[in-house]
Amino acid sequence: MRNISKDTTPRPVALDDYELTYSEMNFAARAQKSEIRPTAEPETTYAQVSFKPKSPQQNQVPEVTPDKDQSRHETAGGRCSGTSTHLGLVALIALISLFVIIIGLIVYALLLKQKLEESQNDQAIERQRTNLLNRTLSASLRDKTMLERKFQNLSVAFERSNETANLLCNTFRNLSESLCPCGWKVQKQKCYKFSTDKRNWNGAKQQCESQKSHFVIINTTEEQNFITKYVKDKKEAHWIGLTDGADEGKWKWVDGSTVSYLNWQKDQPDNYNNEHCATIAKDNRDETFGWNDDGCGKDHPFICEKWALPQIDVADFEKFCS
Repeated sequence: MRNISKDTTPRPVALDDYELTYSEMNFAARAQKSEIRPTAEPETTYAQVSFKPKSPQQNQVPEVTPDKDQSRHETAGGRCSGTSTHLGLVALIALISLFVIIIGLIVYALLLKQKLEESQNDQAIERQRTNLLNRTLSASLRDKTMLERKFQNLSVAFERSNETANLLCNTFRNLSESLCPCGWKVQKQKCYKFSTDKRNWNGAKQQCESQKSHFVIINTTEEQNFITKYVKDKKEAHWIGLTDGADEGKWKWVDGSTVSYLNWQKDQPDNYNNEHCATIAKDNRDETFGWNDDGCGKDHPFICEKWALPQIDVADFEKFCS
């Protein structure tokens, strides 16, 4: 032991009133190859140990001055602790950054998936629209084809109608010049045919009917004079549509009407030898023309009658036939 100083005065010692200073303390270890001394004490070296009274300002914590090795150990421990703290912070920041990046990637993946789904929906809608447009276009093309065919049919029908109209116009023009068929005489919207063929009364009646007419029926003096004008030069009797064959003495026209106008010759009808049919003929006694009863089986020329076509004004159809 080296240089140990202490106060030898016997009094109670209060350690709180002294400052313990360790200047150097060495513990020398024994050499491994030294001789074994069973009873020897280990060698301990103390450096200077002193107790100093504390000053009033330093009465709080005793000051311990560590030696150089202890200071070096404490400094190295502090540096390791600071480095570990910095590494922990860096690791924490890295973990947080990685967590943020992962969250960002997840959010980006979700947004990308949403956009992909929206794009797929838009594509599906676009395909539906395209299909609808294609169907509409196909229907329009079919309608166009049908309309073209109808137009062609209408064109053909129009051409045919033009041909028919031209034919009708020519017919109207011809009819406008004559209201009665060729060979017929017109008077007061009636047509009369004075036949040159000779037939009995029934045969003559059938012949008139075959020409869509009937035996002549005389109802007025004007009509009587018109017929007389055409038969007086022929000097022979003509059958007319008057008979009492159904009931003797009751003369009727072929349409079943009773006689309202009479123009019999003098002393006629006399029913000589069963005469039941009437003719218009010249009376040689006074050179007049009147009716006379005669045998229905005799052959005479005959007179047919029918209504004339309605009066056609050229202006009515020229605007359509121009």
